Amino acid sequence: MESALALSEHITWAMSRNFKALGTHERSASWSLKAIMAAYRATSDPLYLEAAQRIAAVALAEQKFDDGGACPHILPQDHAGGHPGARGNAIFLISVLLAGLQDYHLVTHDPAVAKSIISGARWLAKCWNEEAQGWPYTASPSGEPYFKPSTGLNLMPVGPLAYAGHLTGESRFMEIVEAALGATVRSGAASDGKSIALKMIFTSEALARLQQWYAKHHKEKEATLLSR
Repeated sequence: MESALALSEHITWAMSRNFKALGTHERSASWSLKAIMAAYRATSDPLYLEAAQRIAAVALAEQKFDDGGACPHILPQDHAGGHPGARGNAIFLISVLLAGLQDYHLVTHDPAVAKSIISGARWLAKCWNEEAQGWPYTASPSGEPYFKPSTGLNLMPVGPLAYAGHLTGESRFMEIVEAALGATVRSGAASDGKSIALKMIFTSEALARLQQWYAKHHKEKEATLLSR
């Protein structure tokens, strides 16, 4: 707890007050936002929520709703997939950013943050490759891949997509979540710690929202049939 609070104090008094841009790796905002929201849920310290607001504001300011829906920028060389000057985002980085915004939205119910999450999720849906049952590492604002799509990072986008489905009621988001989960299970899992962690961090929540989705729609379908 001491370590968690020390990190929270750092985010509150140093990081968030000097945080002005996402840069080329959106994890600068995403993990900090998730961390400070966890601290806020544990302590209810309003200063932690203020820090979260400062971080979220930077992400929202850089989002391009009319240019793909995420936060496109010139990709660094290792994210460009051999395409000089490639512009877009990394699927896993936007996924974690949306997950941080989700934690913030669950507390604040800010409609601007809901709009941000849904827009980012729509970009993730554009990048989804039905045939490969997975995502490329990075993609353009229009969803064109810079790498060959695979199932390797499937369980990073599923949490935010499931939350977007919860916010909008759109079945397309949940269909992708179900397909991505299934493809990952069929492909097996690597045994190193990082691979296990990135496959598990959003999985339980996505499964829970998927279960809620189908339970709700099964009841609605059943009620419709009974009314006939």
